[in-house]
Amino acid sequence: MKEQIMKRIKILENNHVISNNVGNNTIKVLDEVIASLNDLDEEKISMFITHFAMAAQRTETGNIEQSMDKEVWETVKVDESYSMAERFLQQLLKDLNIKFPDSEKEFLLLHLCNVLHKE
Repeated sequence: MKEQIMKRIKILENNHVISNNVGNNTIKVLDEVIASLNDLDEEKISMFITHFAMAAQRTETGNIEQSMDKEVWETVKVDESYSMAERFLQQLLKDLNIKFPDSEKEFLLLHLCNVLHKE
């Protein structure tokens, strides 16, 4: 799984879709996700990591996403995985040199909740 996702990150870097800094931060996050979470669904992890890379690139360039629709966000906040996803996201972001705005964190939390669902 890691090898395939690493290839995607490198393709994004090589095609100048993301910067080297974003690529390096994305690899750190991927390593932490793999080390910290069990029974990972490769498709869900891949989606989260790809979204993370694109969110980091938007943040780095100042091209910030608008906030998620309020109704959708309320659904995310009541998800059974939300509190774990929120704690894990804080852990993932604390050592990175990219400071995400709340709007990007919302989308990252949505994808992390999805990753944490075992169905």
